[in-house]
Amino acid sequence: MTIKKDVLLAKVYKNWMDLMLNDFPLERIKEIVKDDVMGYGTTLDEKILSIGGLKQLVNKQREQGVGLDLKWDLEPVLRKRINENTAIYVDEALITMHMEGVKNKLSVRLSTVFGFSADLWKVTHWHGSVAVPIEGDTWHKDELKLKNEALEKLVEEKTADLMVKNRELEIEIALERVRARTISMQHSDELSEISSLLDRQIRELGIKTRGCAFNIYDEKESTEWFSSEEGTLPSYKTPRENVFLRYYDAGQRGESLYIEEFAGEACAAHYDYLMSLPVTGEGLKQFKDNGGSFPARQIDHAAFFKYGYLLFITLEPVPEAHTIFKRFALVFEQTYTRFLDLKKAEAQTREAQIEAALEKIRSSSLAMHKTDDLGDVVSVLFEQLQRLDVDMDFGSVSIFVFQEDSRDLTQWIQLPEEVVPISVPYFEHPILSDFFDAKEQNKDYFEKVYTVEEKNSWAEMGFEFTDYKNLPAAFKTAVMEAPGYAMSIALKKNSGICIPSFVGKLPPKENIDIMKRVSMVFEQAYIRFLDLKKAELQAQQATENLKIIKGARAKAEKALKELKAAQSQLIQSEKMASLGELTAGIAHEIQNPLNFVNNFSEVSNELIDEMNEELDKGDIEEAKAISKDIKQNLEKINHHGKRADGIVKGMLQHSRKSTAIKEPTDINKLADEYLRLAYHGLRAKDKSFNATLETDFDENLGLVNVIPQDLGRVILNLITNAFYAVNEKRTAEVHAERSRGAKAEKEYIPTVSIITKKEGDTLQIIVKDNGNGMPKEIVEKIFQPFFTTKPTGEGTGLGLSMSYDIIKAHAGELKVETDAGKGSTFKILLPIKD
Repeated sequence: MTIKKDVLLAKVYKNWMDLMLNDFPLERIKEIVKDDVMGYGTTLDEKILSIGGLKQLVNKQREQGVGLDLKWDLEPVLRKRINENTAIYVDEALITMHMEGVKNKLSVRLSTVFGFSADLWKVTHWHGSVAVPIEGDTWHKDELKLKNEALEKLVEEKTADLMVKNRELEIEIALERVRARTISMQHSDELSEISSLLDRQIRELGIKTRGCAFNIYDEKESTEWFSSEEGTLPSYKTPRENVFLRYYDAGQRGESLYIEEFAGEACAAHYDYLMSLPVTGEGLKQFKDNGGSFPARQIDHAAFFKYGYLLFITLEPVPEAHTIFKRFALVFEQTYTRFLDLKKAEAQTREAQIEAALEKIRSSSLAMHKTDDLGDVVSVLFEQLQRLDVDMDFGSVSIFVFQEDSRDLTQWIQLPEEVVPISVPYFEHPILSDFFDAKEQNKDYFEKVYTVEEKNSWAEMGFEFTDYKNLPAAFKTAVMEAPGYAMSIALKKNSGICIPSFVGKLPPKENIDIMKRVSMVFEQAYIRFLDLKKAELQAQQATENLKIIKGARAKAEKALKELKAAQSQLIQSEKMASLGELTAGIAHEIQNPLNFVNNFSEVSNELIDEMNEELDKGDIEEAKAISKDIKQNLEKINHHGKRADGIVKGMLQHSRKSTAIKEPTDINKLADEYLRLAYHGLRAKDKSFNATLETDFDENLGLVNVIPQDLGRVILNLITNAFYAVNEKRTAEVHAERSRGAKAEKEYIPTVSIITKKEGDTLQIIVKDNGNGMPKEIVEKIFQPFFTTKPTGEGTGLGLSMSYDIIKAHAGELKVETDAGKGSTFKILLPIKD
């Protein structure tokens, strides 16, 4: 074989391997494979008889290889040339595949025959096989044995699995029976029956129990239902003590199963304790009296759920049953929760029915306009109680209407065909006295069963002395022949709802609650009815009084007009009085600038003569100096003239009617002006009066929007009152000194202060005096119109009242603080808006 043929063979071999294991292009397959190629692949269906079959095989392999990470290593085994035109290659290929993180290796043996013709090497035959991982077992006997063993093991595993599944199925069936019975439960009393079913199902699962119980928690104790092969106990209470407390605490700790074993003396002591409990002890005692005996050893298993626990009692340890016990607890919790939800929904539905019935009773009660309408209310009441399934065995319900301060009553009774009112004057009999005693003890419900003899004696007296005698004969006969009597009545102050039983049966709690609620609804409506009747009487009385009222109103309106006229006169008098207080002060204040004007006028007149003399002398400089002095005098005359003009204008403004228009005002100037005017006014009237004036004005106050005429009146009134207070105290001190003949240890100095300051958004104007102050009873009346502490004829009593109203109109406050013997402080508080 030439080198060229060797090179060609090597190239064809590589391309052949790439075709089978890599990605050599299929469209070039004829370059390396003969048309009649024949070969076997590694699987049963890979038998190739042509180049077309080979293409299908390669396509299939490549499709299956998508997503695989393939790597392969070739180990040459044989390179043999049969002759110049035939060659055989044998290789062992280790193919490594990675898919989704899993690694797998495949060992493949490849045999390929190449033929040379027309200057080309091509594959004529190939064979691939996967090596079996067995050595020295030509006929695969050991492999068959291994397969049989694996099959037997699989059968055993499947059998065990089936047994587990069968056991699981048995458990599920038992759970389902308990679940189904619990779901169908309508009342918790049925737990006795379900406890029996639980015990039976546990025993049918091959778990030997001495008994099973449900223990449902209450607030301070629990309720338990117990069953065993011997029977079922009535429900009983278990106290939160001893073993029951240990079980409860374990559940509160979050344990799912709590196990406690009793043996020997501990077991005997345990049964002694159980014998001491009500119901449980009675059942155990009866069991012992019938020849039963208590075990010397027992094991309690408490499997907890949300509302309590299931108790499983065994005589031997049953560890394999612990999971089953917990599963029963879980199933019961689910179904018991559903039971509670169902009862809650039923209670809500029932409550809606009761509310609807109460609303109809309420509506009919509120529609009452006259006493006879009570018959309609009784009919509605009877109908609604029937719809609520309230047991009325005698087909009757009554409304009792009580009379105030008496035991007499009117009974509205529902008969088969009508409602009739019956007047029942009180007579001594237990059936009447018992429920009246209860009513007078403010009880809201009374019930009692009476003997036939008591019932008959009461009926006989009623048929003789009350309107019961007018009842139909059939009704009377039925009452007398009835086998018993029970009184059930919901009581209120004015009324009662009564359901009699002539078989001596008392109603269940739910019906009692309904009766109480109905009685409350009727009582409220009946009180409204009584109020309505009272209102009707009052309306009649009001009509009669209307004429009198109209006459009185006409007189009052006339008096009001006269009062308003008098009030206007008094207010004007108060204004003029305050102006009068200022008159002397105004005169004093004007006198000063007038004196200045007169003095400077005289001086200026003399200076003019001097200036003329200097001009005659020709001394111009001296004349100019004199004219300068004259000009300064004229400026001072002008200044004091304006001062007098301002005082006059201010007083004119004070005397004018208020414009009720706020304007920016210098509060400090206003306060200072009225302080001085008031002081000089009082000094002019009383030369002996003197007082220290103190001012503390906030210089940063600025202008404040107020009605100056009105605020000025308030300030003047407060200052005038302060001067009056200190002068009164000064006069009293002088009289006291004269009577003693000696001066006081400490001289009294009358002092009036006025302060302005700004605190936040509030302006404060404070007027203080150190007079005698005021007692509490005067302070309480100080702002009332016409109230005055001055002697008759010295005050109208309107000053502070008007001041209070003015400050209120400014959205402010006028407050007073006083200390008896030390003085008073009035505060004006006004809001400031920047």
